[in-house]
Amino acid sequence: MAVVLCTGSEPVLMKTRQMILESAGHKVLSAISGGEVEILCSAFTFHVAVLGQSSAPNLKREILAAVRRSCPTAKVLELYPPHIGRVLEDADAWLEMPPETPTMLIKAVERLAVNANGKEA
Repeated sequence: MAVVLCTGSEPVLMKTRQMILESAGHKVLSAISGGEVEILCSAFTFHVAVLGQSSAPNLKREILAAVRRSCPTAKVLELYPPHIGRVLEDADAWLEMPPETPTMLIKAVERLAVNANGKEA
């Protein structure tokens, strides 16, 4: 089980992501700002931070900075729409949205969680 921080600006997408990851046995907490990320990181150790595709580029950069500062061991997965492309050059991984199947999100998170821990989360 990985502990996953999901961020984004669309509540429906965030809830869907949470349900997909929780169905695979992961613990998921959500944040919509850098400040919320810092609060959650002070209380939990995250394996993976998922940055949602609907967040504006500046918000993604703010959240990435908060994750790197407050959750330095967490790996960052940037979700992005094809018409915008990747925003975060220094994310640890990327996934174009929507994926072909929901399992692609689960597999991407699990690969990063293994890398964050050095063992399966």
